[in-house]
Amino acid sequence: MHDIEETDLDKVIKCYEESIEALEKEILKFQEAIKDRKKDLSACLDLKKLGKDWDIFLQKVEEEITPKIIDETQMKVVDNKYLEKLLGMSEKQASEKIKSDGFIHRTIKRDGEDFWVTQDIREDRVNLTISNNKVIEAHRG
Repeated sequence: MHDIEETDLDKVIKCYEESIEALEKEILKFQEAIKDRKKDLSACLDLKKLGKDWDIFLQKVEEEITPKIIDETQMKVVDNKYLEKLLGMSEKQASEKIKSDGFIHRTIKRDGEDFWVTQDIREDRVNLTISNNKVIEAHRG
């Protein structure tokens, strides 16, 4: 049997699969925590006093302990005019401007060297390409 050397792509796939598994485990833990909270509350409270309000009460509790999802209509979005203004700035200047404007950023390429990045898309994130300490490309995502 031949030993096959693990390629970079295999490493990336393995890392991705491990990340997915870890996220799935965290989701299950969170769902169990919600169920446990409901059980704990039902054991501690006099259900007769709550009567028909119990379902409403549980719904309010779940709303409180469930992470809030940002409404996409309220999220600031990077537009093309904004991106154009970043071109030619130093990396530090661009970084400071992006942060002060309430966006996030990451450098995806510097002086010809590509960096590993996640493939998720965020409308409030700027991806920067830097050459000689200047922004030469800026993209939303």
